[in-house]
This record gives sequence, structure tokens and C-alpha cells, in this order.
Amino acid sequence: MRAVRTPLSCSRVALAVLVAHLFHEGLATSISSSAVISSSGDAQDMEGKGRGKGKGKGKAKRGQSLIVKKPMAHDGRGSGPATIIAGVSDSGTRGVEEAVMDLGWQVCKDSLVPGSLDSKYTNDLHDNAFSLLKKAGRSFGKQSKYIPEFRNAVLDETDDAKQIAECIRSSGGDLAKPWGYKNPFHIFLLPVLDSAFERKTKYLLVARDPRDAASAHNQFQFEYFGRAMSLNDGKDRWDYWADVWKMVLDYYEDSDHARVIRIEDLVMPDPETNSKLYKVCDFMQLPLCSQDKVVTALTKMHSFKSEYMGHHYQETAQDRQRLVNEVLARRDQGYLFECMGRLGYKVNEFGLTSPTSKLVL
Repeated sequence: MRAVRTPLSCSRVALAVLVAHLFHEGLATSISSSAVISSSGDAQDMEGKGRGKGKGKGKAKRGQSLIVKKPMAHDGRGSGPATIIAGVSDSGTRGVEEAVMDLGWQVCKDSLVPGSLDSKYTNDLHDNAFSLLKKAGRSFGKQSKYIPEFRNAVLDETDDAKQIAECIRSSGGDLAKPWGYKNPFHIFLLPVLDSAFERKTKYLLVARDPRDAASAHNQFQFEYFGRAMSLNDGKDRWDYWADVWKMVLDYYEDSDHARVIRIEDLVMPDPETNSKLYKVCDFMQLPLCSQDKVVTALTKMHSFKSEYMGHHYQETAQDRQRLVNEVLARRDQGYLFECMGRLGYKVNEFGLTSPTSKLVL
């Protein structure tokens, strides 16, 4: 159960407001050392990563948060999670999680939600994500300006990670080896993760063709978080997919700790010749990526190929063409075409092409 957060004292509230004002006005560098909010809410002196004295103009680099907290303490066997898996809508995060678990990625198995394999310890962060999206909209860069909400999200994320780490340790796991957890909606909390784990945790973000995402039966993420992103102004599931990916790709394009894997790259090709899971292995530093184990994992994923690229729910060629036409009708609307190109999805037919974003493995 989540501990109740006690209100900040007057002095702490004043400090938080001052820090927020300084960041907003671009004056944070006038302070000799950057002020950060610790887990107790106190101010500490600490230089922001990547923001040397006299530099930065109070703005974070993309993929870097301004408001941080004291990170998860080192215990000699590991600090924060090695990798967190997230995704947009019904993207296939479960299949990716199952594959990397077979290749040595450790999770708290007692915490996995049946059906989705999401970590139940992190489900209470739905409200944190909703609150930050409601205030900051489709802008990762604005999240840290909302200090109470951002701070509480960082604290909650850290608490949940500690519970998961303890669960893995008590089950005989080794926290010096890769471990983490999966929850698709963490894609909205990436700046929070940056602060909670000092940008040392990697993010594996799972993408799926928007035509499959838009026509999937599972629309919980869109229905819940779309409201927080102000998508009730005539926008729909297509806009939602594009707006979320636009936010992620813009903010993390130059990051070295976030990568995108297209689920189709794991599911569709021949398991014997498919090289994409080896790239996931390298990114996550998985310890059991022998050829036999990789091929076995890919063979399992390949058995679900009939559920991707416009073929789920026994959709016909006519159904697939209808979805293609819906995309083509949006040529001059929003970010759909842009994000499909950046992720490497063809617009005039179901199929993959070379992505223009270097985040894609």
C-alpha cells in the first residue's frame, strides 16, 4: 500500500515555488549549485547532470529532467532497474517481455498481472501519469515544472522499484544482473524515470503499426490517457497514437538510454534469420542470448504472426484496405504520416520500411 504523502512545510513549498519560477524564467543557473528536491522534500546542493556552471540557461537537454530527487540507493548489487518496457496502446509489450525473460531479464514474477504481465506494483502510477498529462499536455519538457505532481511521481516510482527489487532479491535473483518491469503506460512517465533513476535505466519502447493499434479491441490506454492529453477535441485513436509517438521521438531522439523495437520486426521474419532480437539483447545487456535461445524465443513470437499487419480478428483484405484508406485520408492531418515515417511504417500499404528515427533498433 502506498504511504500517504505528508504536506510540504511552508518553507518547502516556498522553495519549490522558487525553484519552479527560476526554471521557468531560465534563471536556474544564477544559483551557485542547482537546487534539487530530495526524497524528504528538503533542498540539497547538487550539480545537474549535463548542466555545468554558467551553462544551460535553465533548460534541460532532451531526455533529461530538470527536477530530480535522490536516486535509488546503491546496495552493492544494483541500483535502479536496468530496463523498463513500455509502449503505445496494444503494441505487444507482453510478447517482448516474455522473450527477454527467457533471455535472462529478471522480473518480480509474484507481481505480474495475469494476462498482461504488467507489474502490479506500478499500477498505482496510473494516477500520477494522468495528473502530469493533464497539466503538461503533450509536452515532456513541461512535466518537471509541476513540482508537487512531478515530485510525488518520482517518489512513487522509486518506492515501487524498491518493492520489485526486494521481490527479485528475496526470490533468489541477482540485482547485479539485468532486471526491471513492464507497464505500457510508463511511456508517459519517462521524464519521471529519468529523475528517479538518474537516466541510468534504459527504456525499451514497443511500437506497432497504427492500423493494428487503432483497430485493436484493447483501447484502455487511449480511453483513459487520451482524456488527460486533451484529445477530446475531435481527435481520435489515430491522433492519439501519433501524438504520443511525436512526444517520445522528439524528446528522446538524441538519447542513449531509450530505444524503440517494432513488434513486427520480432514477429514477422523467419526466426532462423531474424537479427532484431540480438539488437534487443545488446541494448538490454541480456546474459542468455545464445543462438538457440534467441531462435526459440523468436519461434514462439513468430507463431503469432497472424495477429499482426492487419490480420488480427480474421480481418479480410477488404478490412485491411479500409484501414489503409483511413490513413491515406489523413495525409495533411496531425503527425500520423510523420511518425509512421520516423518509425518505418508504410502509409500506402501494410509493411515496414527504413525508419528515419535513430531510436528504432
